[in-house]
Amino acid sequence: MHLTAQQLGQSLYRLGRQLAERQRFEEARESFALSLEFQPEAAETCFELGNLLHTAGRHADAASHYLRAVELKPRFPQAWYNLGVVRMLLRDLGRSRMSFEQALALKPDYAEGHNNLAILMQAAGQIEEALAHYREAAHLQPEFLEPQYNLGLALQEHQQFEECAATYEKLLKRKHDHVDARNNLANVLLELGRVEDAREAYQRVLGFDPRHPEANWNLALVQLQTGRWRDGWNNYEWRFRQPTSPKEDRPAPRWDGRPLEGRTILLTAEQGLGDMLQFFRFVPHVAAQGGRVLVECHAPLAALAARLPGVAASVVKGETLPDHHCWAPLLSVPLILGLAEPPSVVPYVFPDPDRIAYWRQQLITASDARLRIGITWSGNPQFKANAKRSLHAANVQALTAGWDQDAIFYSLQKGVAPIPNANLVELHDDGSSLEDVAAIIVNLDLVISVDTSVAHLAGALAKPVWTILARASDWR
Repeated sequence: MHLTAQQLGQSLYRLGRQLAERQRFEEARESFALSLEFQPEAAETCFELGNLLHTAGRHADAASHYLRAVELKPRFPQAWYNLGVVRMLLRDLGRSRMSFEQALALKPDYAEGHNNLAILMQAAGQIEEALAHYREAAHLQPEFLEPQYNLGLALQEHQQFEECAATYEKLLKRKHDHVDARNNLANVLLELGRVEDAREAYQRVLGFDPRHPEANWNLALVQLQTGRWRDGWNNYEWRFRQPTSPKEDRPAPRWDGRPLEGRTILLTAEQGLGDMLQFFRFVPHVAAQGGRVLVECHAPLAALAARLPGVAASVVKGETLPDHHCWAPLLSVPLILGLAEPPSVVPYVFPDPDRIAYWRQQLITASDARLRIGITWSGNPQFKANAKRSLHAANVQALTAGWDQDAIFYSLQKGVAPIPNANLVELHDDGSSLEDVAAIIVNLDLVISVDTSVAHLAGALAKPVWTILARASDWR
């Protein structure tokens, strides 16, 4: 009995399918390749060979076989979809998107196609279109959790928190141990101002994964925000276990809180200017342990740090460190010392008296009885959440308008371009240091600031400060 070429090709195709099911992939690939020699127009064989090459990580070869499959059989949605997947892996995003669109044109209820097209649209900044495709994928295939999770992430990124929370909650009804979704839900509850719900949600995350770094860290922030100081200080140490945290590798031993008995201790810098300013209040408590205190800090804070009560010297972060017997992260001091709550003694920062006198001459005249108000409208533009805490120029104009007879406004803003505002006086101080800013603030009646280092500096100087907060504000 003689088999035709078509029959041989079909037989080899069936053999290839059987071998692939048994995970004998190399033999299956050879069988499909041989089948194509007898049946070069077989779209399904091209498709199966593409699948094997895709599984083997040979994405470019897989793409060529998927492309051949859709050339032979244009109405082949699975091949169009798989072609889109490998093109995505090859970073050929434009043609990947076209492939997914073609698959959906042939099969509108293709949930996986909607999900992957949404990923590409989101990457291209087409957020509303991406959300629509994520929603459609989740609707078409409720048990397919990836688009629900992706939808939650996209809504969270674009601050659509109410729908985001509902999306994560719906996902968790189907998979209650989805730890990342639980942690993200807790983050969203915090953004919505539901602080106690967020605390409970983080604790549920830790019920599934007690060593989840982000959940432990975020729980610390909630505990500190709600005055659970001892638990909060303890969990605050999880900041060092975040994936992006720098590793502390120092030759001297870390201080354990015992009396220093004349030894030199280095308090190390971390996080931002505002964080360091907030925690400067704890430095006198370290000095009270009987040692010589050095404070490492960011350059703009060096002059202020050097005059903290009990400090021998300040050291700019990144410069050569002087000899010391032990060290401690400044932000870990309340835990190390077992402090029940932050001290509220102000002022605890003291600018140079000569700089205070200089700025008094610049700002104050006997004939001008107006209030002197400093204003800061933006934080560090490099901070990822800066937009959430900053004001637009129109907001600043509204704040400063109509006070001509009652107040004069001074800009305390650093790091961003000035805004045109006839009611706002620009001051030409030393932009490399916060000491001049501190000296200016001492001579003001009031500071109005968004949640940035100027607000913390005003508080440390015991100056009245109106702080403009986002609904979900920082724990400090």
